[in-house]
Amino acid sequence: MASPPPSAADAKLEILKNQVYEQCLDEEPDTVFRQQDILDMGVIPDSDAAMLLAVTQRLVDEKLFKMVRDGQLGWMYRPLEDALK
Repeated sequence: MASPPPSAADAKLEILKNQVYEQCLDEEPDTVFRQQDILDMGVIPDSDAAMLLAVTQRLVDEKLFKMVRDGQLGWMYRPLEDALK
């Protein structure tokens, strides 16, 4: 049985996730991104905290981001090749 087509919200989340990830790739691999860093990218509409959480969670779920804590919560990106392992 085929899976249902993605909803408009899922499609938007996927687009935002890809835009955030692509901008992260412009930085050094050991860069830690904080919540404000991601909001400052201008990708998350209206700096919506719920959307930020959904985007970062999707990136973590797909192993494109890993969570780090060095006094504060942050994320580091993982190269696509590593995420696919």
